[in-house]
Amino acid sequence: MILALACHLQGKNVHTYTVRVDHPDLDELDAASMVARYIGAPSPIVQNFRTEDILNTYPRLIQAAEAPVIDTSCAALLQLAQKVNASGQKVVLTGEGADEWLMGYPWYKLAKVLGYLDVLPNVRLSDWMRRGYLRLNKVPQYSRAIRRQIEDVIGGPNAGGFLRAAQHHEVPLLQ
Repeated sequence: MILALACHLQGKNVHTYTVRVDHPDLDELDAASMVARYIGAPSPIVQNFRTEDILNTYPRLIQAAEAPVIDTSCAALLQLAQKVNASGQKVVLTGEGADEWLMGYPWYKLAKVLGYLDVLPNVRLSDWMRRGYLRLNKVPQYSRAIRRQIEDVIGGPNAGGFLRAAQHHEVPLLQ
């Protein structure tokens, strides 16, 4: 969608970049190439990313993020950003976050379906189903109060808590 909009505004010569991961379930090169062909944009410029690149890139990733990073895909994104910079690009539009916005992850779709169970006021059948699923899978359980505090801090269902905490300097903000 982002490429289609960019091509609509700038013409078909919009360069695209993607990461080629050496794991077939994670590699999105075929999909990126298909989208570029369909829209008429040039083929994606590819950054290859191997499993050993995670460890090799991690020290630079921590330095760039100025904090520990647990998502290993960030190492691939750092390498991709370096390739984009080396090619002379000054501005890049990214699809990061598009899965959340467009409900691309299965758990977002499941959450929407479970939400339909909450038809009676003050009866949260969806919560009961989620807790049952987590218990069956032996996921540690936390009290509702602790869950709400965590959600509030990270901007979950009670969004805005992270900003309130940051305004009171309880959560460090990036400068």
